[in-house]
Amino acid sequence: MDFEIRKVRTAQGPVKLEREREEYFRLVQMGLTNREASRRVGVHERTGREWRNGRTDPKRRRAPALAE
Repeated sequence: MDFEIRKVRTAQGPVKLEREREEYFRLVQMGLTNREASRRVGVHERTGREWRNGRTDPKRRRAPALAE
């Protein structure tokens, strides 16, 4: 596997986790659960759900889900 979890694990703020997001969707397409795919790319389960479904909490900025 050529994907590695990032070394700096602090909050990314406005930085997009593009590589992690791409790898997450690749893993989900392979049939992994949200929990397992999120764990493998090093993000919180909620982040994986938001990537897949878009954010639904009105207090947070809305990020649309990516088309698979």
